[in-house]
Amino acid sequence: MRRVIGGRAYRYCDGVLGDDEALRGFEALAKEVFNLDFAPWRKAGWWGGDYVPHLLMDEGRAAANVSANRIRALRRGRELRLIQLGTVMTHPACRGRGLARQLMEDVLEKYRDCDGFYLYANDSVLDFYPKFGFVPAEEWEYGREIEKSSVPAHALDMEDERDRALLIGKYVTFGNPRSALRVDGNTGLLMFYCGRFLKDCVYEIPALDAVAVAEHDGGQMLCHDVFGGGAPLGEILSALARPETKTAVLGFTPLDAEGFTARPRREADTTLFVRGAAADLFARDRLMFPPLFHA
Repeated sequence: MRRVIGGRAYRYCDGVLGDDEALRGFEALAKEVFNLDFAPWRKAGWWGGDYVPHLLMDEGRAAANVSANRIRALRRGRELRLIQLGTVMTHPACRGRGLARQLMEDVLEKYRDCDGFYLYANDSVLDFYPKFGFVPAEEWEYGREIEKSSVPAHALDMEDERDRALLIGKYVTFGNPRSALRVDGNTGLLMFYCGRFLKDCVYEIPALDAVAVAEHDGGQMLCHDVFGGGAPLGEILSALARPETKTAVLGFTPLDAEGFTARPRREADTTLFVRGAAADLFARDRLMFPPLFHA
C-alpha cells in the first residue's frame, strides 16, 4: 500500500514477516535506533502474530515504525484486550517529516476497538504521546523479606527443547494465578526474554508445581514472574532464594499483598503512558505491567 505524507510517497507494510524487504528494513532500523536484534527471536520461531510492526518504507529503506503488541490481561475477573505500542522509531535521515505521528494515528485507529493502550517512553519524547490522548502513570513495585527454604528448585535449560516444552506446555499455559494484573498467552514475547537475556534464570520447583523466572544479585532476588500451580507465593519465593538472599522484589503485582511493602517503581529514562481502560486501571490501583511482557 502506498501512503503519501508531506508530498512524499512511502510504502506501508503491516505484514513484515511475509515481506523480505520490509523485514530487513525493520530489523536494520531496530538495530540502528535501539540496538535491538530481532533476528535470533525470529529464527527461533517465537515471533508470532501478536507482535505487529507498522512500517513505512522509503526507497527500500525503513523510514519509520510503530509496533502493536496484543496483550490479553485479566484484572478483577475482567478480561482486557490491550495494545502495547513499542519500537516507535524513525530513521535519522527521515526525522521531522511527521512519519511517527502518522503511524501513531493509523495504529490507534486500527485498534480502536481494544480496551486500552499503553507504552514506555524515554525522556526525549515525553511531550509526544500526550498529543494522542496518553497520560503518564505510576507503577508500583512490591517486595518483602524472605528466608531460604529446603524445597529444591533447579534451573531449566532454555536451549533444551524438552525444557522449553515443559516451561510452555505445563506452566506458562497455566498462567500466574497469584498476579493481580495477569497476562495470559503471548508466549512469543515471554520467550524474547527467556530464550535470550534471562535464559539462565528459569527455575522449576517440582514440589510446588511451579516455574519462576528469577535473578539473584547478592542479598536481593528479583522474581520476574511465576507460572503454574496454586502453591502460596511466599513458599515459591523461599524455594527460589539462595542462602544469602534477604529480600525478594516482584516483577508483577501480587494478588494477595499481605506481608509485602509497595513503593513507586523507578526506571531510568522510562515513563509509562496509558490510554483508555489502561488509564483507568492505574488511576485506581497500585499496579505494574509484568516486565516479561514489555515489547
